[in-house]
Amino acid sequence: MSDTASEYACYILNKYFGEAATVSTHILCVKGSSIPVEEQHSYVEALGTTVTTLVKTNVLQIVNPKLWSVESNKETNVSAVPSRTAEAPVHVNVSESEMQIPKDDICVKSLKLVVCPNIKTLETMWRDRLICQLASEKLGEICGDILSHLLCIATAANRGTGITSTESGAVSRSELLRSMRIVPDHISSYISLLIDDEVERKVLLPQSDFRRILPRMVSMGLITTTELSRTKEYTADTIFCLYSINLLQVARLVIELSQHEVYRISLRRDYEFSQKSRLIEQRYRIESLILQHQAKLNEYNESSSSASLNDSNESESQHKESIESLKSSITPSELHQLTVLSDKLSKLINCEYKCHTAWFVADLFLRLHS
Repeated sequence: MSDTASEYACYILNKYFGEAATVSTHILCVKGSSIPVEEQHSYVEALGTTVTTLVKTNVLQIVNPKLWSVESNKETNVSAVPSRTAEAPVHVNVSESEMQIPKDDICVKSLKLVVCPNIKTLETMWRDRLICQLASEKLGEICGDILSHLLCIATAANRGTGITSTESGAVSRSELLRSMRIVPDHISSYISLLIDDEVERKVLLPQSDFRRILPRMVSMGLITTTELSRTKEYTADTIFCLYSINLLQVARLVIELSQHEVYRISLRRDYEFSQKSRLIEQRYRIESLILQHQAKLNEYNESSSSASLNDSNESESQHKESIESLKSSITPSELHQLTVLSDKLSKLINCEYKCHTAWFVADLFLRLHS
C-alpha cells in the first residue's frame, strides 16, 4: 500500500470510527506482517475474548447506533440501510426496553451494535487505583495490596463502590484472607494502620510555612475566617478567629490549574515533535524496512529445503546485510537527539498524567458535594 493510500485509509477510519479504530488497524497490520497465519488467528481470537470479557465486566458497554431526529422523545429513530434502488430510507421506532440485550447474547447480536467505554466503570477503577497507590506511598506496599483486595471484593459484590459512592460496603476478615494467595505476617497491624483516624498528623504544615501561606490563602478565598468573642464585648483580648478551608473553591482552582497545565504540556509536546519531525519519520521508515527484511528472513527459515539451499543462503545474507546497513544509517548524533527527545516526552507524559489525576480528583469531589 502506498503512503497516499495509507494516509487516506487512516483518515477514513478516524473520521467514521474514531482514533481507536486507526490504532487497532495499524497494530494488526504491523503484527500481521511479522507473525505466521496460525498466530494471527490466535491473536484475533484472544482479542475477541478480551473484548467479550471487558463487556461482561462492564468496562465496555454495548449501545445501539442512534440517529436523533429534530423532535426529542423517548424513542430512538434507527435508520435502516437503503437498498441500491431509489427507495427512501425506512425509519423504525425502537423502544428502550427492546434495545436492552442480555450479556449472554453478545456474540450473537453484536454485529449491529456499537461497543464504547463505560466511563463510570473506568472512573471507578481509576479512583480505586489512586487510593491504593496513595496507601502504598504513605503506609507501604502491603497496606496498598490489602486495600486493593478490599476494594476488589466490594466491587465484585457490588457493595456501593460506584463513582458517586461516599463509602463502600463492609468486607469481612474471612473474605479478605480467602482472596489473598499469601497472607502477610502481622496483617492485623497493617489493617490497624489503614483504619487510623489521625490523618491530620501526616498532612499538617510546619508553623513557619503556615504563617507565610495563610494570608495568601485568605485573600484568594481558599480559607474563610469567622471571628468570635469569649464575652459580649468584642475586644482584642476576647476575640478569637476560626479558620475553615473552602474545599469547593480549592477544587475549582485545582481544575483550572490542571486544565491550563494540560494545555501547556500539549503545546510543548507538539513543539518538540515539530523540531525533530524529520528524524522521527526517518526512524519509522528504517524500522518498517527492518521489519520487512526480518519477515522475509522468517519466511526463508520456514520454507528452506535442500534443493534451494544455496539460493536461500544468498537471500538470507542479503537481507542480513540490508538490516545491518539500515541499523547503521542513523548517525550517533541523531541517536543522541532521539534519546533526548524520548526523555523529554516521557517527562511530559508523566506531568500530563499527574495533571489529569489532580483534575479527576477535584472533579470527583465537586460531583460528590454538588
